[in-house]
Amino acid sequence: MGLSLKNEFAVLCVCLISGALTGVLYDVFRIIRKGRKTSAFLVFIQDLLFWICDAFLVFYGLYITCGGVIRWYDIPFMIPGFLIYYFTVSRFFVKTGFFVLGISMNVTSKLLRVLLFPLRILLKIALFFTKVIKKSGFFKKIRKMRLTYRNFCFKIKKSVHKIGCIVLRR
Repeated sequence: MGLSLKNEFAVLCVCLISGALTGVLYDVFRIIRKGRKTSAFLVFIQDLLFWICDAFLVFYGLYITCGGVIRWYDIPFMIPGFLIYYFTVSRFFVKTGFFVLGISMNVTSKLLRVLLFPLRILLKIALFFTKVIKKSGFFKKIRKMRLTYRNFCFKIKKSVHKIGCIVLRR
């Protein structure tokens, strides 16, 4: 079953657009990767996620335009779409992405600093009271009381054991 010239042109346009969208997706992952230091495992996960998203994008576009039939020229026509995007818009997209990422990280860090300020104050107050209590010797008194209580329990347990042994002998 052949496609009309109009449908073939639509497939060509979808392939070029899929190639350009592959470039956009690649740049998004590149911005994420270079915006923060990532471990080798996260790079692997990002690459895997990129290829899964890209394959879904390509095959979905081909499914919509020609019913999922993949012709030999579909993939090679994606390469010019990628190259056109890469040499024209990519540089601007990456710079804009880094700018937006920098602003968002800056705003996020300032917002977290403001939101966590009361928690830091409470932590400082708690540390101050802990130092005061340590200097007063309160913990030492509790420890002595606990040791005294343990000795008391041990003596009771020992005497109960002796009584039990005496009762069992009779």
